[in-house]
Amino acid sequence: WATGVWVAKAISWGWATDRIYECQSRWNRLILDRKEAEARLVSQLRGTTLGPLLSFAGSNSRTAITRLFTGGGVHRSRLLRDMLLQYGLGGNFTPQEVAVNWKALGLSTSEVSELPLEVLFVLAQSDGVPYEAQDIAANISLTYAIENPEVAIRMMGLTADLSETVFVEQLKNIQQAYDEAVRNAKLMPGSPSVQLFGFGVHDGAITAAISIGDLDRASNVGVIVPGMGSDVNGLPNALGGAEQVYLEAVRFDSRVSPAVVAWIGYRSPSMPPSLEVVHGERAASGAK
Repeated sequence: WATGVWVAKAISWGWATDRIYECQSRWNRLILDRKEAEARLVSQLRGTTLGPLLSFAGSNSRTAITRLFTGGGVHRSRLLRDMLLQYGLGGNFTPQEVAVNWKALGLSTSEVSELPLEVLFVLAQSDGVPYEAQDIAANISLTYAIENPEVAIRMMGLTADLSETVFVEQLKNIQQAYDEAVRNAKLMPGSPSVQLFGFGVHDGAITAAISIGDLDRASNVGVIVPGMGSDVNGLPNALGGAEQVYLEAVRFDSRVSPAVVAWIGYRSPSMPPSLEVVHGERAASGAK
């Protein structure tokens, strides 16, 4: 009797072992089939507008596709955040490459405003991203930084460069200049749009630029670049010059659609008795 029971159990275990092996084989085939299907999908998508996005994801193209198509805006927002912060939208890409990568994402203006804050701080100073998107990102980032200076100082990497008091003062000057530009633009010929962009940091100094006119669609662009001793505290004064150049441009030729920028985009050399202006380090760094 015991022998019969043992034989029956042995047969059952043998069947179970065979069944486990069969399931493992089927599972491995499923994994292989999925990889092949994903590879075919990647190959097909590279010829579409998603191609640059897949290139942006590098060796993780299949993961990017999975995350991109397994949910709604939240998944795409997280995917974009990871890509921007891991690879750096400015990073090693030229502005032209950034423009292609950005276009492939197909984000609307409302979607830009809903992106995570750390992404917006990146977009606010990313060359190659449309100025309309930079304007949205810069305004949200600026408002947040004024209200949360301690956090913003860390996010912008300024902990060793500016006190919280100086930081907030400079940001409020940017906000004041922007608000005044918006008010003044309503009284100008054509009521030009006003765009804030380039909000970020260069060599430990806060940067910002304001355009009178739509930079994405302008027929002519002029840039005012203050020199030695300039910083964002002087943005209102530089902006006054930009407004005058804009008015003169449309007076000279009413057919043009100009944009004139007041640009504080680099750490300028300090005023005397500093000798920074005699050397070339600040200029060389700013030229990039």
